[in-house]
Amino acid sequence: MESAAKIANEYMFKLSTWFIANKLSLNTDKACFKAFSNQKYDEPKIKIGNVTVAKTKQCKYLSIYR
Repeated sequence: MESAAKIANEYMFKLSTWFIANKLSLNTDKACFKAFSNQKYDEPKIKIGNVTVAKTKQCKYLSIYR
């Protein structure tokens, strides 16, 4: 799970850079993620800039709960 969190954080950094370059913003208050695994793991720390993204049991995706 650590490598997945590392890859996710690398992509979040790239996305943040792209958003800034295009004068856009991402609402970090509404951002969340859901982790899938068949093994026990330590909770990954996913960040957007300096903000840690919340891990939830369900996320709202385009106004639809999944």
